[in-house]
Amino acid sequence: MAIKETKKRVNLSVVFIKMKIIESVELERAVISLMDNSIIKIHIKEHSVVDVDDIIKFQEAKRTLIGDSIHSVLFITTKLGTLTKEAREFSAAPEVNINAKAKAIVAANLGMRILTNFFISVNKPPILHKAFSNEKDAIIWIKEIK
Repeated sequence: MAIKETKKRVNLSVVFIKMKIIESVELERAVISLMDNSIIKIHIKEHSVVDVDDIIKFQEAKRTLIGDSIHSVLFITTKLGTLTKEAREFSAAPEVNINAKAKAIVAANLGMRILTNFFISVNKPPILHKAFSNEKDAIIWIKEIK
């Protein structure tokens, strides 16, 4: 059984390499992209301080790219930057997670992963959330959920 699991991961890794960005919207504090397999990638720009208004803009860009389709979210944090407390709380609201199945959060360093796991446990978002140290593992997890 472990061999099958390994094969599955290898196959998903190959899919990861072939994934491409279909369309993107660049905002002041993030680039929002539609990727293969109905994945929305939200890549926060370095040194950004993201507030509620930014999260609302991210949602508008997301709807422009994918409409009302079911999707997963790949959220890439910064090494140096932050989400305000209000933005973190708002990010867990049902209206921010409409039509999303899961959100993989790629945290650039250990401190960000600790904060991300704290966010998940305290704010209890309405969809699956999980922190990762790299984009490859995050996408593999998203694909396993589908």
